Amino acid sequence: MSNEYDIGYGRPPKSSRFKPGQSGNPKGRPKRARKSLDRAEIFWRVGFEMFTLPTDAGPLELNRFEALVQRLKGMELKGDTCAAGLLHQLRMVFPEPQSEASSAIVWIVGDDAKL
Repeated sequence: MSNEYDIGYGRPPKSSRFKPGQSGNPKGRPKRARKSLDRAEIFWRVGFEMFTLPTDAGPLELNRFEALVQRLKGMELKGDTCAAGLLHQLRMVFPEPQSEASSAIVWIVGDDAKL
């Protein structure tokens, strides 16, 4: 066998190898096309789109999820049992948030404090 470097499969010529510090993919991975979004991402993006709803009290800014809940509440009040069931399921999945404003403040004054 000779002292020269054998060129073949997995052994490129030394002149065409990557230099130290040089990337094997200088342009990088191509960005994902907008058409390849998954269904969940599309659902959430569309659900949080804001739009203006004309009402008797004036225009109301809502996202599509809020509008859906408002619509279900209206259908429930008109007696639609399917809408009532769906609204109940949504209430179970998304419970009411506990805020500081909802906690009760009790004032004890005068004679009640002595008890």
